[in-house]
Amino acid sequence: MDSVRGIRNHGVMGEFQTEPVEDGATDATNQERLIGIAEQVRSDVKLGAAHESVLALLRERCEQSGVTATDGQLRDLADRILGTLE
Repeated sequence: MDSVRGIRNHGVMGEFQTEPVEDGATDATNQERLIGIAEQVRSDVKLGAAHESVLALLRERCEQSGVTATDGQLRDLADRILGTLE
């Protein structure tokens, strides 16, 4: 089986990924998925980003991927992400 899944075309909006690319990605636990989201957000954030911007990105990514996290978990992750950028 190919480890990379195809990209779906959605007309005028262009092509974008709608499911995990790697085989096994859907086997990850909620905690593993949350850590992955935090790593993605950290990569997306520029130095000096406001805490609320990072928090908003984390919330958005969790909602999009169906990952559950408490507000406290997300705030803690936002603090850690910003701490790694200093």
